[in-house]
Amino acid sequence: MLEAGNNNYLSPHDLHLTPLEHQLAVIWGRVLKLNVIDVHENFFDLGGHSLLATHLVSEINEHLGIQLQIYDVLQHPTVHSLVNFIEKPTETSSDVTLDLPAVVERHAQDKAPLDIHLRAFWRSLEYPISSSWCPERILLTGATGYLGAFVLKELLQNTKTVVYCLVRESLGFTAMDRICSSLQKFGISELDEKLELRIVPIKGDVSLLNLGMSEEDYVCLSYTVDSIIHAAATVNLVRPYSALYSTNVLGTANILTFAMGHKIMPVHYISTNAVFPEGLQNCREDANMLAYADKLRSGYAQTKWAAEQLVMRAQDRGLPAAVYRCGNIGGSREEASWNPADFTLLMLQGCLYTKMTPDIDWQIELSPADFVSRVIVEVSQDVLHSLGKVFHIINPCTMNCRDLWQLLRSQGYQLDLVPYADWYQKVKETARSTSEHSATLANLLYLLDALVIGPDSLSKYSTFAQTNLQASLQMHGLTYPPVDSALMHTYISHLTSIGLIPHPTRGQQNTACLLHGKVALVTGASSGIGAAIGEHLAAAGAKVALAARRTDRLKDLEAQIARRGGTAVAITMDVCDERQVHDGVKLAESLLGPVDILVNSAGVLYYTLMKNVHVEEWHMMVDVNVKGVLNCVGTILGRMVEQRRGHIVNISSDGGRKGFPGLAVYCGTKFFVEGLSQAMRQEVAEFGVKITCIQPGDVKTELFQRTTDLEAQKKYEMVGKMKVLEPGDIAQAVLYAVTQPEVCAVNEILVEPQEAPI
Repeated sequence: MLEAGNNNYLSPHDLHLTPLEHQLAVIWGRVLKLNVIDVHENFFDLGGHSLLATHLVSEINEHLGIQLQIYDVLQHPTVHSLVNFIEKPTETSSDVTLDLPAVVERHAQDKAPLDIHLRAFWRSLEYPISSSWCPERILLTGATGYLGAFVLKELLQNTKTVVYCLVRESLGFTAMDRICSSLQKFGISELDEKLELRIVPIKGDVSLLNLGMSEEDYVCLSYTVDSIIHAAATVNLVRPYSALYSTNVLGTANILTFAMGHKIMPVHYISTNAVFPEGLQNCREDANMLAYADKLRSGYAQTKWAAEQLVMRAQDRGLPAAVYRCGNIGGSREEASWNPADFTLLMLQGCLYTKMTPDIDWQIELSPADFVSRVIVEVSQDVLHSLGKVFHIINPCTMNCRDLWQLLRSQGYQLDLVPYADWYQKVKETARSTSEHSATLANLLYLLDALVIGPDSLSKYSTFAQTNLQASLQMHGLTYPPVDSALMHTYISHLTSIGLIPHPTRGQQNTACLLHGKVALVTGASSGIGAAIGEHLAAAGAKVALAARRTDRLKDLEAQIARRGGTAVAITMDVCDERQVHDGVKLAESLLGPVDILVNSAGVLYYTLMKNVHVEEWHMMVDVNVKGVLNCVGTILGRMVEQRRGHIVNISSDGGRKGFPGLAVYCGTKFFVEGLSQAMRQEVAEFGVKITCIQPGDVKTELFQRTTDLEAQKKYEMVGKMKVLEPGDIAQAVLYAVTQPEVCAVNEILVEPQEAPI
């Protein structure tokens, strides 16, 4: 033992400690605020946790000049073992492979259930009254955990079962106190008294003999319960196998003993997709799991693999059982809740609190907690179709993190895309600062360091076959909710409402915006008039989809609008390509919502004398100025008519009112736009849709730099010969038109240079 709380230390030689053990023990005591340290005592048993572990590693590295990682402390959690690792890292490597099959052999039930009990169970399902047999009394473990709480809610609200909840008591709290506290913690609405009466709290612990109950209570419960949903587990991606073994492996073995001890009870075991190594494709529900026993890195994966195999072995001996391998479980769609320790949430918080997003290729897989719990309950109630099967409850439709970053920007969050190393450094700095978010980011940093997560590891993910699950979903009329913008919009709303993420901050100019809540799509937004319109609409509070072919310019404008507190997203789109227009509008609406304002600003202009026959340029003007407008109108107008509101602004020209020499084909395309708009305006007025034509004269843009007919340009171009309009002048006209009262329709606005009226 070593006194660590003051400077009056005993000699290391007197204590039979090495100098390094003495140094570490002093640091250990300082971090844990303990006066006495036993060099063989586990850091976490002494009160250590993730934040203190981060502090411990930092202190050791600073004082000893070494580069320990969090993972090293987790694998060597005593002073003595850590010293051995520091002095002889190769000899004390933590990569020793566990013999997981041997663990299974050691804990597997050595005898099959009594034949008469098995026959009685299956015979009970043969009677007509049992054709739709459902358990009347269910033992639920893990009811105070995140998924367990939602399973409990689902059982109470959508079945008639009585739920026996095995819960550990804590000092000052009864089992029922802990159940109610968990429901409240996870945002589950308060249950009415009738539902609460169907909860039977049982004081116990799955890792203990007789599940922590007296023998009398244990035997009584074994005759009372009809079925078991075993969700109890210590979920920790960082702690080693030894720290998780008791609950995850031994606890499952004890549950299986209970299920076969007297009356046979079906066991529905909640497992995880972590029982497969990362980076595999099409992992099957009936895969040979023995192939992966020596390929699992984390203690959590190892313990869940062993526990799952115990269930499989019991099933081979006749126990009716089913396994549910869950992926990442996200928040509920119904309640504003999320598991505060979830990695996806911590990553989201890490981005929003640092105002940075890492440039990585991370596929976000998650399933709403309410959906997962409903699947488990629905399938577990259907005994004849569930027993003997494995179900992969893992979302097949993921979202790339880049799409999430874009969606967050569209909601008003100011986020810079940076290399992963820069983002990690910002997380590290904030975690060690005194900011109000330092504790949250310290938890994220702990996981990033402990799991040795980097840009490459985040890109490794497996895919999973779902034959059994999809058949059951179809049977029960359920559809897997994809990870898409609609789900993420729901989550953002929920998380901001309960303070787990900040509300987006907008610029001062947007607090009383004329276009707040409106969504606008502007074509030709990479430069000139289109870019100016995008800026003006965003400054007025609209969420703007910037559409054009030049993605790099769109990204620059998007960032510029964001810096000013506006909301914009870049959409790569060639208006001449109908498919690109359709896909671009779909993406814009998925990120921002239905389009309220369409501004057809994409256009090309070439001075050309008809006698010089620049046919290619003629066709280009027809394609962009005519077909491009039709493609956009054709994609969006139907939605506006359906929702009985909308505004289409066509950037026409004074050349749509009068033919100009040198611009015959250009004027023809703008005459088309004017004729189209006049007729369309009369057709859709009854549906609340407005059509406006903005008719600019000469404007200082890139359009005039593309002409190849130098004869026509020299003879007729006026831009270099007088003071012409700026793109912002046209944007102001658009803003005026789209901010008028509902009863007021601005059909046309002619905007000319003062020196060149028509």
